[in-house]
Amino acid sequence: VKLDDEVGLLRAAIPAVESPRSTKQVAEYLMSEGVPSHKLMKRGKRSTAKDVLQAVNHPAVARILAWRELLTLRSNYIEKLPRLVHPVSGRIHGSFNQAGAYEEHGVRTAPQTYRLSSSKPNLQNIPHRSGWGRAVREAFVPAPGYKFIIADIEQEEPRIAAFVTGDTNLISMLDNQHDLYMPVAQDVYSAVREYELLRHYRFAGSDMPKEFLAATVNKDDYEWRLLGKTIFLACMYGAGAGQIVNICLRSPKHISISYLQAKRIEASIREQYPFFVELPRIAEEQIRTNGYVSTYFGHRRHFMSFHAGSEADVKKAIREGANMLGQGTAAAVIKIMMRRIHDALVGYKSRMILSVHDEVVIETDLEEVEHVKNVCKESTHDILPIRLPVTVKEGSHWL
Repeated sequence: VKLDDEVGLLRAAIPAVESPRSTKQVAEYLMSEGVPSHKLMKRGKRSTAKDVLQAVNHPAVARILAWRELLTLRSNYIEKLPRLVHPVSGRIHGSFNQAGAYEEHGVRTAPQTYRLSSSKPNLQNIPHRSGWGRAVREAFVPAPGYKFIIADIEQEEPRIAAFVTGDTNLISMLDNQHDLYMPVAQDVYSAVREYELLRHYRFAGSDMPKEFLAATVNKDDYEWRLLGKTIFLACMYGAGAGQIVNICLRSPKHISISYLQAKRIEASIREQYPFFVELPRIAEEQIRTNGYVSTYFGHRRHFMSFHAGSEADVKKAIREGANMLGQGTAAAVIKIMMRRIHDALVGYKSRMILSVHDEVVIETDLEEVEHVKNVCKESTHDILPIRLPVTVKEGSHWL
């Protein structure tokens, strides 16, 4: 009901638009609000596609994108998921694929990384980055007498990349609980604050947004840390400044930074962590020598067109090879972790019900909570010759 009210408010605020998905109506509305027509072009044609609008920093565009997001949430999840509930079990049963392709951190990942993907429905894609998206997740609750235990490997992908590249300094930093993501969030925060300060002093009567009054970002703000994580991992798998700009725009904060600021943020990340350079170098060396990339566990991804392809094909192969080294190893780690948790829960009432990338969700009997927590914390022991600490959260809903 609240979501419908929000949709109604947006509809009332934009009476000229009957459907936010109509290119003609949306383009005419945006231009009437002062959005330059050349910013609504793609390949020489007028476009109001998501990627086009996300590159435009304007309140009217934000309203259209918010309206579309609410309609998507309603049609894809709020209306659709109840129809998928099994009449006997009363649960939603998704399918999990051993080597599925999906998009993560704004970068298209290779389908051969062997990570589990989900379909019919895609339970791994339930939104959680916006307030309304998190409200959808809150609708997922355990059976009476149970709670959710969520096990998450701390900063898994950077740990594995550091291991693959032999970066002992980074491994030591992570073992000492160094947070890689919050400094990136601080860089973005500082870039936005710099712009707001200039605007504040340049234009009389221009108020500084309250969020940017402090010199440092709020370290307890989930959305800021999530933005830092998304940018860090996107850069790790080949994203550039343009993608960083788009990640900021489509984040829950709807932040606008310049290409030059994004370039500085990207350069800062790459200078601090050698594995950003070392991972693709190892991938290229393996492909040139063997024609394939092999993970720590021996899973291979072949690149048949590497030597005969164009320069673009070579760069793509190196990028996807680096993905395979990192995500392919991470995929095997999660599957071993899941197998160990499953075996340790045989004979107990608690059961593993979902895997979301580097996270495992266990529906836990209230009398077995401590046992399940201990099982999760021990599930990664000796999988790799480095520590893979597990963070365990519990709750009455999935969030």
